[in-house]
Amino acid sequence: MAPAHVHLLLDQLPGYFDSSVFIEHIDRLCDEHENDISTTVAASDNSDDSDAEHDDESGVPRKPPEIRNLRSLPMVKRAIRDSQLLDLMRDMIREVENIRSTAGRFDQYDNWQYLSKKLNIDHFLSFIYALICVAELYPTEAAHRNLAICAARLYIVLLSTPGQKQTTVFNEQVFAKSIDVFKLINRLHEPGKAKSAHEVSRLMLDYVSILEDLQLLLRCMTLKNCGSAKLKLVETFKNLLIYCIKQAPNRAEAEQMAENIFTTLTIMCLPEHDDHNQCSTTISLILNKTAIFYSAEYKNVSSAFQVHNVFLRLLEQNPADTCGVLTNFIKAVLTNPPKVFSRPDDYALLLDAAVRYELVMYRKCNVSIVDYLRQIETHAETGTRINIIEMIAKLAMVDCSVDWELFQSEISKVPREIELIKLLHNKLIEKSNTVRQKAFQCLLKILQNGNKIIKQIFRDAFYSANADEDEKNYLQMNDVEELFETAELELGISRNVLNFAHQQTTSENCPPGGSKAPASQKLVSDVAGIETIEDILNSLPNTIYDAMLSPMSAIRRVALSCLECILELNRNRIDEPIFDHLVTKLAKDPVMLLRRTTLNVLNKLIALYPNYLPLIKLWSKCLLFFLDDVDQKLKESAMESLKTNVFDSICRYEDSSSRKVFTPWMIVRSILVIGKINVLKSAVDSWIQKSILTAKNLSIIESHIFTVNCSEAWIILAIIANKMKSKNPDLVIKTMNDILQQDTYNSPICLQYILSVIKSWLSDFTRPGLNQLFKILSDLLRTGSTNISLVGDIYSLCCMIKEKADGVLDETWITGIRDSSAEYLLHFHSHYISAHVANDRYLISLLVYTEASTDLNVKPDSNILHILLSYLSRIAADEKLLLVQENQTRKINVTIIVLARFGLRDGSLATTVIADFNRLLKFKNIHQSILCTLITAFADLCKRHTSLVDSSISTVIGQLSSRYLSVRSVALNNLNELILQDYVKMRGIVLLNVLKLIIDEDDHIAAQAFYVIQLYVNSKNEKLLKVSFLECVYVFNNYLKYAAIDMFPASDLDNEECDLAGSDATLQQKRCAIYDFFVQNIDDMSLLKLLKNVNKIYQQLSKGKYVECSQGVGTLVDLIYVFKCMCSVRNRDKSRLSKGTGTAEDDAPTNTDGNEGPSAKKSRLKAAQTQHETEITTIVEKMIAVYYNFQQEVRKYVQKIEPAQMGLVDTRLEELALAIAGNFRTLVEFAKPMNFWRSLLKQIDSTKDCKRKQCKKGKDKNKSDEESEGESNEEDDIADDLLDLEDE
Repeated sequence: MAPAHVHLLLDQLPGYFDSSVFIEHIDRLCDEHENDISTTVAASDNSDDSDAEHDDESGVPRKPPEIRNLRSLPMVKRAIRDSQLLDLMRDMIREVENIRSTAGRFDQYDNWQYLSKKLNIDHFLSFIYALICVAELYPTEAAHRNLAICAARLYIVLLSTPGQKQTTVFNEQVFAKSIDVFKLINRLHEPGKAKSAHEVSRLMLDYVSILEDLQLLLRCMTLKNCGSAKLKLVETFKNLLIYCIKQAPNRAEAEQMAENIFTTLTIMCLPEHDDHNQCSTTISLILNKTAIFYSAEYKNVSSAFQVHNVFLRLLEQNPADTCGVLTNFIKAVLTNPPKVFSRPDDYALLLDAAVRYELVMYRKCNVSIVDYLRQIETHAETGTRINIIEMIAKLAMVDCSVDWELFQSEISKVPREIELIKLLHNKLIEKSNTVRQKAFQCLLKILQNGNKIIKQIFRDAFYSANADEDEKNYLQMNDVEELFETAELELGISRNVLNFAHQQTTSENCPPGGSKAPASQKLVSDVAGIETIEDILNSLPNTIYDAMLSPMSAIRRVALSCLECILELNRNRIDEPIFDHLVTKLAKDPVMLLRRTTLNVLNKLIALYPNYLPLIKLWSKCLLFFLDDVDQKLKESAMESLKTNVFDSICRYEDSSSRKVFTPWMIVRSILVIGKINVLKSAVDSWIQKSILTAKNLSIIESHIFTVNCSEAWIILAIIANKMKSKNPDLVIKTMNDILQQDTYNSPICLQYILSVIKSWLSDFTRPGLNQLFKILSDLLRTGSTNISLVGDIYSLCCMIKEKADGVLDETWITGIRDSSAEYLLHFHSHYISAHVANDRYLISLLVYTEASTDLNVKPDSNILHILLSYLSRIAADEKLLLVQENQTRKINVTIIVLARFGLRDGSLATTVIADFNRLLKFKNIHQSILCTLITAFADLCKRHTSLVDSSISTVIGQLSSRYLSVRSVALNNLNELILQDYVKMRGIVLLNVLKLIIDEDDHIAAQAFYVIQLYVNSKNEKLLKVSFLECVYVFNNYLKYAAIDMFPASDLDNEECDLAGSDATLQQKRCAIYDFFVQNIDDMSLLKLLKNVNKIYQQLSKGKYVECSQGVGTLVDLIYVFKCMCSVRNRDKSRLSKGTGTAEDDAPTNTDGNEGPSAKKSRLKAAQTQHETEITTIVEKMIAVYYNFQQEVRKYVQKIEPAQMGLVDTRLEELALAIAGNFRTLVEFAKPMNFWRSLLKQIDSTKDCKRKQCKKGKDKNKSDEESEGESNEEDDIADDLLDLEDE
């Protein structure tokens, strides 16, 4: 007996067929409907009415009209009206599915060879085709959709009957039409109307059934030689998957459908469905058609909809063919990605997919793309090499190994991460900045987030255990004297020139700088093959250092972050001098984002190594740069970092963790030693105003005054004391008394700060506390039981206490302390006169006597003066006594200070001591502190006895060239005071020596000199630099005696030769550095006006008035350089020119009524600017007119005097000519000789064209190549985003 579905198919279903309808007829009706849908619909709706009217008129029935509407076909009408048809088709579908799901069941009637004899296949196909087409034309009708769904399912399941390929029942057109039912969901409702969730859900379930039917079919029928059918299925599934992702209202149903789609695609890739029993063609088809899902549009879809699920299944189903297809896909992604993925976001997702496939292939099939990466690593295209780097980064961040238990011999023992590091190293040293940037970004990624093997490799290569000796290092810091001197200078507690040192710092007790980086040792690791990259790993830090010097700021930034990762493994590399040098350089980098990165890196390192002294010193030094930065955000970040690491980290000593207990104090000490206590002052003031520092912080800091951190705690209290008051100020008095009795923790330093705190809190002490304080301080002065440097502070504090207590300063106490000091001085005068070291009490008593005598305004005791003068004359008479009598420095300093103070009120005494001071100042072997004291004494005496000191000032000026840093600094500060008060003129030898300090080897001195000149220009003589610029050229080359000079008269210079003269390259660089200072600090108009000197020099050369001497050659060479710099400022400061030049013409009087409006002022400024530009144009035209002859005269002169200088002269003349032509192009285009100037213009144009082409080529390769030293903020933001992505 035949199966039930056979009876239904042969007996009942044919009753719904129409022998007059064919597929072609149906297609024609569909086309007409689509071409003229409105006309067709109107004709269909009114056909019955028009026929009836016609019958009534003629009385003769007409012929049936031609059917032009698919729904008018009798077969379709019958199918729509007959509700049993749906049940019939569903029964047939169910019966077929049951038979196909029963294993081993076979019936002789269940095959198409038998069925084709009983059933007209063409009528059957037309029936199926028509029902589906009706639903396509009218998708909103539920009845039509239900018929179409059942018809499609019926056709698909019946195709699973054997013999389908031997008959015509398998029709690709009908099969394709059956697949089209999946399109109905997109046309479910008319535009503008909301879709019914119920209808969508029902249709989704029907689609799942159709997919299951397709899976059944594909197990029973192959798709060999059915390329169009495969393509149709893949395209349809792709669109259906898009619908599931974007529009499906029910997530569970959408995921179910996606799962069935992936299952169906997987079955399609079985070998039997391919023409050659190889599924690679079908896999490639699916891969290409579903590539859209790798774009950014589908970035965040659920994993249930990820198309890679298909290929992961295929790797298990058919690993060989799938690996081949996916490998080709990965190669294409690397070397020739589709243009639709040109956007970075799209390509990143495409690359992620490629990496995902590669990892699975490697784990399951031992197929890796690394070998191919090695083959193409030198690819000509920059983009391809960048893609390789991106692939390396992604592979190195995921743990992956071959998951095989068998065939272990085929698995390499050397992990592929070894090869990845080799490939990456080759990219790190590439010439292309774009590739190098990507390579360092890749290195940063794998250093931060590399897989287990990568992390093990870097750890084995760089990790070094750190000996925890931070506290020991802290306690051994012996820069106490530097701290003392710096703090007393900056806090204004005492005079730095005393320089009384209790401790002598030696090389043996210098603070340990930490252990140096260990010498290269044999690399020991469990990672197989690591020895092959040992050299690469050893050279990696140097490679990073080189990148930190790159002209491309993005590379410098990423390299610094890479270095941070290595330092996290081995802090000893912080000790390397190159690290300190490079980080300091980056802290002053012109690119703002790079400076921010430097601060962030240092903050991370100090959080990791809070007590590592070399790092703290470097952090402190760089932080001072950031606190003085032009970028406000960076300054705020630096201020916050200072607060976090210092004040927020200070907690009570008993509550401090052992690891961070010293960190804040070490930072404070480092900042003070550098000499930037004002930074702490301004920071503290700001925090107190904003209530960031509170009384609680003050009490915590006070808790440390009894600990090893007492010096730093007192310094911070001295800073805070002016702004905040203590709840228990008498504690300061008790602490001072304890320190005096116990002499602990560098008591002189602590006392220095305690005195400062006492002055600030003087009004807050209790009366008993003040009495005790006065007694303690008075006893210190009477007994000399203090430090020499504290005498002045203690004495003035005693006077303040007396005045506060009594309302007026009582001279009785001053007289008493003077008399007691005088008695001691006279009684023990032999201690002072002897050649041995005088005890401290004698020197202290001498200073107390000086203070008291000065306040009482009485003449000092003649016997005491005789003692002092005798000692001074004996020392000044013979320099050898200083060499024989060791450790006389403090005695000599005190003698100079005391006699200078007495000499201020006694002219005859001043005359005597000035002579001896002069002799001391001329000694060659003399301690630098004595020189500082002498310079300060001369400066003080000059203000009272100017005529007496006038002859000695030149010697003081000479100290500006001292080999001692402290001497140069003190001389410059004192001369600055004298210059501003008009005791000394800023000209001649003074100006010459100050200018030479502009290029001092010490940055602090150079900054001081710059400040002195700027202050003088702004307050005394704004024309100083403009007038002296060209004169300096003559002076620096010793051409002074041949030239008429105003600012450097020969009498002032004493005919001394300048030590900057000479043709040595170093001397030339120093002179040019000073000339650059002039150019940077003189306005453009004034500089351009100086170009008129070209004509003057030409006249001197042509008329033989330019003196023939070697000094003249050096002067000419420097003048040419200066003129070139002047020409280069043509467009340097347009904004300043547009606002006016600030000269006398701009200061012309306005309306007499004083009612000049903005427009009138603007017109006046514009007129003044026009006048200046006209003047400049005239000067430049004259210079251009004589330049050709000028250069010829220069060459003749130099060739005659010093032919060896011709090479340098030719270079300088060419640079000047190019500067003139480049900055004054319109003036030289028609200048004579035309050949000369036009050749220069061509040279300039060709250079610009070359640069433009290189820039354009760089843009074509990669936009990031555009970044350079002067990159824009936008480019820096892009680079910052890249780093942020790496951190993620």
